Amino acid sequence: MLTSTLRDRTRPVHNRVVADQGWTRTSRLVHICDVAEPMRYAVEEHCAGQLMGELAGASACCLTSSTGPTGSTRPARRHHRVDILLGRHLVTAGDAPPHGYARSARLATLALALPAADGILVTARWQTHGRPESCWLGFGDGPDGRTFLLLLQAAVERATQPRPLSTQNSLPSGSASTIQVTSPWSMSTRRAPMSTSRSTSAA
Repeated sequence: MLTSTLRDRTRPVHNRVVADQGWTRTSRLVHICDVAEPMRYAVEEHCAGQLMGELAGASACCLTSSTGPTGSTRPARRHHRVDILLGRHLVTAGDAPPHGYARSARLATLALALPAADGILVTARWQTHGRPESCWLGFGDGPDGRTFLLLLQAAVERATQPRPLSTQNSLPSGSASTIQVTSPWSMSTRRAPMSTSRSTSAA
């Protein structure tokens, strides 16, 4: 179970308030090199396997630290998650026990709920042949967390906008828009060109 980042499978997805009760988070925009090695290596391996390009080309990277509630017999739980906007993908990875994870989804397939002050509900097909799943991406309430949320929304909006149709190559070869007609008549003067025989006799 991926605790704070992914929804608790024993709870309804909309009941994220109960699942997040008592958790505190801090988020900051970082460079990928600032991410701890085990989690960074997991991200690098995942991106290489998905042919997503170099992490150095990421447009935004946000590291979130989450601290769970303490009990009378248990210490505070602490998890880390990194969210990366890389090309046409959202990559998210974490070190939540019992083992870490790294996964991604194309921005064009993401469905974002209305963001809350401390995060956003994301629905995506995280596996190529899997079913869409929802997860809660919680962020700190500081400016870095809010900035990443805005960047994520803008990236998804750009990725889901329909591209304008290009008419340059839309018609098949041989159509009216691609045929070029060469005429012996000058288009500017509308006069017939001087024939070679006439110019020769005049000489």
